[in-house]
Amino acid sequence: MAESRIASVEGFQFSFHPQEAEKPVRKVLDRWVMQDWICQVEYEGEWCLFTIHEFNDGMFEPSAVQGVFSDFPGAAAVEVTTRWLQRRIEEKDRARRRQRDIFLGALAIVAALALAAISLR
Repeated sequence: MAESRIASVEGFQFSFHPQEAEKPVRKVLDRWVMQDWICQVEYEGEWCLFTIHEFNDGMFEPSAVQGVFSDFPGAAAVEVTTRWLQRRIEEKDRARRRQRDIFLGALAIVAALALAAISLR
């Protein structure tokens, strides 16, 4: 069985599995990315991908933000929370855009009816 790491964030457990790092190997300052830890989660029919980079000195970097953590659970918490918030912001933006489009459409119809009523007088 392949090695995996489980991180608990806000009462949910996420299972991260190792994946070979991108080629060519990425270097950040004096650190080299040795492997990536990947977690895929399905939420409301869409897949979310959480990625944590592990460096040669044992430090971890969430892919969502810049910065390194000395512990895997801390990096996992930042990655999951940041990606989740990004997703929620995108959902709220879509809802706001939809409401704006409906409002502008209704406003255009009311304006057209008002102009038609004025021109028929």
